[in-house]
Amino acid sequence: MRVRYITDGYGNQSAVVIPIADWNALNERLTKIQNKLKILTGLEDAVDEVNLAREDKLELKTLRDFLDEN
Repeated sequence: MRVRYITDGYGNQSAVVIPIADWNALNERLTKIQNKLKILTGLEDAVDEVNLAREDKLELKTLRDFLDEN
């Protein structure tokens, strides 16, 4: 990846410029990682719900009730 830096009059880096193909690849990778995080977070929440139900602290929905939700 060819990275170029934009600097101000004092030599401080203020921006980065990368080729569009590299940007698109990074963006695609970020999207995949975000989707994976959503799935893993959902699974973690589901496990927490099951554990609460096992402790009789939460009543789980039936499949029918779940499917009938809006």
